[in-house]
Amino acid sequence: MNDHQLESYLARLDKSLGPIAISEKADIITEIKSHVMEALENDESTNMNEVLASLGEPEQVANRYLMERGLKPNRPAKHPIVKWITIGFLGTFGISAFVFLILIWKFSPLVKVDEEKGQVQILGGLIDVNEKQGKVKIGKDFELNVQENEFSGQQDTKTNGIELVKIDFSNGKVRVEPSLNEEVIYKCKVVGKFNSTGPVVSEKMLNFEMSKTTAAKCKIELPERVSLQIEGTNGDVEIKNVKSDINVNLMNGKIKFSPDGKSFYKYNSSVLNGKTDEFVSSDSEEAYKINFNIVNGKINKIKG
Repeated sequence: MNDHQLESYLARLDKSLGPIAISEKADIITEIKSHVMEALENDESTNMNEVLASLGEPEQVANRYLMERGLKPNRPAKHPIVKWITIGFLGTFGISAFVFLILIWKFSPLVKVDEEKGQVQILGGLIDVNEKQGKVKIGKDFELNVQENEFSGQQDTKTNGIELVKIDFSNGKVRVEPSLNEEVIYKCKVVGKFNSTGPVVSEKMLNFEMSKTTAAKCKIELPERVSLQIEGTNGDVEIKNVKSDINVNLMNGKIKFSPDGKSFYKYNSSVLNGKTDEFVSSDSEEAYKINFNIVNGKINKIKG
């Protein structure tokens, strides 16, 4: 067991919790540490790296607690190289614009579209976009593969003991509807680096880890009483008629929620910069807990 790795993670978490009271910080850190130790004890095949990775970066974990308390979340740290990339971009922009004008003059036609082949040629074929092959070709030598990766399937919640579905993404669009049986049914597309063939089942959780992809799009069918947790940086989330506890945290984006007409819900929603529709909570003990938190964006109540 790597105690140093865990202590380093908890130290970053403590620092990121910032304005939260010291006593509350201690409770949060103790809770996270207990969760990690329990996960390691319950599954000897897992390791510290996997458990910490499933939690997410300490700054992301801290942001959830900050937003729950109506506090301003941490901004993503900027790497020094970003400054130099920005300077380089601005410096080359003027040159690029000049070259572009020359290309417009030299190449004709500017754009040629072949709908049957799914092909678009720009600047006389200098840039060749092939939608069907998922490729972009620039000149004769450079070729960029932008094809989407797809995965779909289902997981039986009773057989696998799944109590929680967790979805993480950087940029994404998620649609959630009720499942007609005990199975979580999913169909997703991702763009960018993605090594997995689909979600992973562990610790009674079905985990969709897509935070390192460029973009993600998923449609999920969720069984009754299986909890849902969604974490995203930039996202568009729509949830319809689901009978489950739900927790959604977005940095930027929008949430649309359509309650099931025959179910009871207890709402806790907050938007730091933006607006939210009014949601009326129920006092019923059977009410599902709905937590929506957005830093920049809006939360809408829609009809199913």
